[in-house]
Amino acid sequence: MNENPYSTPQADVRQAVVIRKGSRVKAIAIGMLVDLGGTTAASFVLGIVYGIVLAASGMPPERIQEHYAANYSPFAGIGLCITLVGLGCSVLGGHLCARIVRERELYAATWMAALTAGYSVLLANGELSPAVFAAMLALTVAAIFGGAALGRYRNAREAAGLG
Repeated sequence: MNENPYSTPQADVRQAVVIRKGSRVKAIAIGMLVDLGGTTAASFVLGIVYGIVLAASGMPPERIQEHYAANYSPFAGIGLCITLVGLGCSVLGGHLCARIVRERELYAATWMAALTAGYSVLLANGELSPAVFAAMLALTVAAIFGGAALGRYRNAREAAGLG
């Protein structure tokens, strides 16, 4: 040991990176809450804004509801905006699920996607054709896995000390 009190320390003083694993149930629940809650809230807000825009253009309230019901498509107009925001919420939900669980991220994302799909099937009211509904469900599942893959990549970088 060096007796000089002004010399640099010889011990390794770096902090060890401790990565704590999260609860799988909590990760799935938070991911679903962000996905379904965010999509619902965004759809509500976008629907209100769309109604305000139509009302400002002079359309009577009865006609606004008829116009929205007759012209809604998840791949055009306001429906496309709602679809894109909903997919963004699905990506964020999958990402949060993976970041919280921190191990077997895609396993947790599989459960999240399955539960979200089941919930969507239960709430389906038949407004969309089965083909369009299946396409929307496939996009949602893909978005969840995309977000989970991003979270998994981020977890791996963090575990490697790359931040």
